[in-house]
Amino acid sequence: MTVYFNGALMRSNRPRVSTIVAPKYLPDFDLDRYIHEVNVSLANTPHDDAPKIKDFLVFLQQLKKSFRWCSFAIAAPTLYAQRLAKETQGAMDAYKASAHLIRSPYTMAPKILVYLPSNRYVSGWVSLGDFRMGDSAPIPKIAVWSPHITNGSTGNDNMQHSLKVSTKVKTAISTAKRYFKDENMGEIARSLSNEPSHAVASYDRDLALLVAEAKKSLCTDAAFPAAMAQLAASGYTFTDLGLKEKLQTYITEMEYQAENSTGGNPELMYIRGYVKGGVQMFDRVKRPFGYGYGSHNDKSEVLGTCREEDLSEDIKRKLSTLMMGEDMSFVAGAGYKLDEEIYYVYT
Repeated sequence: MTVYFNGALMRSNRPRVSTIVAPKYLPDFDLDRYIHEVNVSLANTPHDDAPKIKDFLVFLQQLKKSFRWCSFAIAAPTLYAQRLAKETQGAMDAYKASAHLIRSPYTMAPKILVYLPSNRYVSGWVSLGDFRMGDSAPIPKIAVWSPHITNGSTGNDNMQHSLKVSTKVKTAISTAKRYFKDENMGEIARSLSNEPSHAVASYDRDLALLVAEAKKSLCTDAAFPAAMAQLAASGYTFTDLGLKEKLQTYITEMEYQAENSTGGNPELMYIRGYVKGGVQMFDRVKRPFGYGYGSHNDKSEVLGTCREEDLSEDIKRKLSTLMMGEDMSFVAGAGYKLDEEIYYVYT
């Protein structure tokens, strides 16, 4: 499941909200203006599928009413520049260009993303087109894609696994209401935990390797056997200073390992920072590592959302340390930085 949620197919269909920026997308897409331009386009040029396109426009109007707190985005029509240049014989603004695409010969119209600006990912997308896997004549249907949809008849390596289509506006709206769900911070914390978990395990292995190398250097020294025999007697004084130094290194590495090793199952807190309504907010999920996504042994504890002043000074200090690092970096005693939004912090 973790592979599916973090795979290329999911990244393509459920992008991070922070990536919905120009020039790839038209963020904060005005659905009303888009609907108007499509109607103008249909009025100027008859289209065989006009009734189905108009049903889709009704669906979009109802979608906006049903998800009034959501924003919408669409892939910028500049991505279709070559196709549009031939069909339009001239430049047009983004909304006219996007409207033109829906009434052009198509297999599927541009996807309209549905999202909350404060969320990590988009909730899904809607479109109009023929999304069947085959070469038969196109049959346009209203499509709703969501990661919460599961079609058992198709594998999770294709888009149709999380897609439902319908020719009826009412059915399509019901599907959107059912599957465009609130973001689950606990689910996100678990699905992204592999990288920080591996980083912690790698850190523990590095500590163990330092101790092992120090031990090997000590035990293979020619003076080691005789020195160990003499150590049995009290008051032993090292006559070989090199061996004494190696023994001290071994002791130092063992002490450092004892103080800093995570023990393979550290207590970390998932923290996602974002701005909502002009206020810095943080999602928090506390979970011990070593329990995979969906495991029956999962001990995640969703602590919920808080403001910056509600974070402990210790967590703030560690967050500040991690924020200065690179993405996907581990800092002993502080935690792991996945990216500019998400951190796994020692508690």
